[in-house]
Amino acid sequence: LGVDLLQIVAEHSSKDSPCVQRAVMDKLEDFELAIRQVDGVASVRSIGGFVKMATQNYSETSLKWRTLPEETAQIAQGTSFATRFGPEYMNSQCSSLPIAIYTSDHQATTITRIMDQIKLFAEKNDTEEFKFRMASGNVGVMAATNEAVHAADKWVNLALFLSVSILCLIEFRSV
Repeated sequence: LGVDLLQIVAEHSSKDSPCVQRAVMDKLEDFELAIRQVDGVASVRSIGGFVKMATQNYSETSLKWRTLPEETAQIAQGTSFATRFGPEYMNSQCSSLPIAIYTSDHQATTITRIMDQIKLFAEKNDTEEFKFRMASGNVGVMAATNEAVHAADKWVNLALFLSVSILCLIEFRSV
């Protein structure tokens, strides 16, 4: 998997067991598929992928059954196994569904490319009930740092050149 982790949280405001709703699982599956296609992403783990794997395992590990089940009971069967991993796949109310994205490296261009795709997907798919939020991980911290440095870059350079100019004027007493 690697050590470069970006954690995204899919939040669902429904009180009606979002972990077993097919629509929620479809969105998670769409997100996983979109992010896996981004250059620099090594692996993606979420409850959606876990439920697909559990369905496959219940079907004698036949690859053609690695899919999200249609029935709520079958989704619940896969979700019940995910509870054994603690909060890795969901919280106790199932309102927050973490998605772990492992990257192949932590270069600024890779992080920017991945973050842009996540923001684009969230912009297109967020609703009042279901939102994708940036969360944590060392890559998440690096992404936030890169954004802060990029935003402050012009002001830092301006302050630097202005202070050097003023100090030169004071020291040399001439333009």
